Amino acid sequence: MKPHENDSVDRQLTEAFQTQLPKGDFSQWAESHPEAIQQLRATASTKEQRSTITERIFKMNRIRGIAAAIVVTAVTATAAFFILGNGGATVAWADVQEYIRNVQVCTFTMTTHVEGMQPVEMKMMVSENGDIRQELTKPARMVSIFDFQNGKVLTLQEDTKQATLIDMPGLPKKGTERFKEQDMMRRLKKMIEETGVELGEKEIDGRLVKGYRVEKDRPRKGKQTVTVWVDAKTAEPIDFEVIIEGAGMKMVMSDFQFDTELDEELFSMELPEGYTLAERTVELKQPSFQDVPVLLGVMAKMNDGQFPDALPSEPSMGAYMKPLKGFDTVLGKDEAMEAVMPMGRGIMFLANEIHPGGHYVGKGVKLGDAESAIFWYRPKDSETYKVVYGDLSIKDVAEEDLPTVPDDDATGPE
Repeated sequence: MKPHENDSVDRQLTEAFQTQLPKGDFSQWAESHPEAIQQLRATASTKEQRSTITERIFKMNRIRGIAAAIVVTAVTATAAFFILGNGGATVAWADVQEYIRNVQVCTFTMTTHVEGMQPVEMKMMVSENGDIRQELTKPARMVSIFDFQNGKVLTLQEDTKQATLIDMPGLPKKGTERFKEQDMMRRLKKMIEETGVELGEKEIDGRLVKGYRVEKDRPRKGKQTVTVWVDAKTAEPIDFEVIIEGAGMKMVMSDFQFDTELDEELFSMELPEGYTLAERTVELKQPSFQDVPVLLGVMAKMNDGQFPDALPSEPSMGAYMKPLKGFDTVLGKDEAMEAVMPMGRGIMFLANEIHPGGHYVGKGVKLGDAESAIFWYRPKDSETYKVVYGDLSIKDVAEEDLPTVPDDDATGPE
């Protein structure tokens, strides 16, 4: 090929690629892929082949939601098809990461397992703007729609046709840093940022797929495993599974579908026909010691009005849910609704802030006993202890004034 012909072909290729890549990316890619460029030049140097490959490249303008690196891989594979026949290298882990980073919409099934309890299964849908619809399918049927912009949650109980519109002032608004930190899609994408271990290739429904696995042990939060099988040519996820183990629970996310079309009506906050509406306000707060007495009070009510002999040895949601199983029946619907959020925060506070420094002494104490201490701990950098009494009051007490309790009656969440 003559020099001026080479320059002309390069300009055509550059223009074609820049319809798919941000400015400047093609030249960087070209420098690191000299053999591919040589093949592209050879292919594009003839009028017939140039027309064919250019047509292929520009057809890719219609592709939506596919990462630029995947487009480069596909274009290179197209050139290789004409030159070498059907073959070429399969995708790399970086291609898979780039594909998932660019996903905007997804649906998946999430199953939560707690030992001794029936699994909870729900279908999750995440819209392009971050709103969430979750459809609980086991053990009951209930739909919850999260409107982050307005800080509201609509729940629909299918069997009773009861709807509840919950105003949650603390729900992080779209665009805020808190929303970004808790955005489900953002967190999902963060899971695949670690180095992936190759699992080899296999066929799924007649498609050649390549597998990767990412494993991460999170201090005090358990193990996280992401397994993904992708189309070996395009990096499109075919089978994607996330398993999070720890805190006495196991969550399995599977049956992912990425960038599917979701009807806007699925995220509507309008009351469906035939439903009765109730409204309530639930303030979202960070876990604090103020939540611990609420948790201990519910545990006492579940134990015929007497505090348990000891707290669960493992500071986890799963361990605490066993003695609390059926609390909504014992407390009644309204009281249970008021208690469920502080209970959860209380468990989180025990697990993350107190364990194993707490001192539980509630054995034999009845709910309402204002004279008997049931739990205490000393906050970091504090000279006094926080003490909870049988009437669920909290007092600041100096170490020398702490109650004297026989050693065999004192336990901690250890």
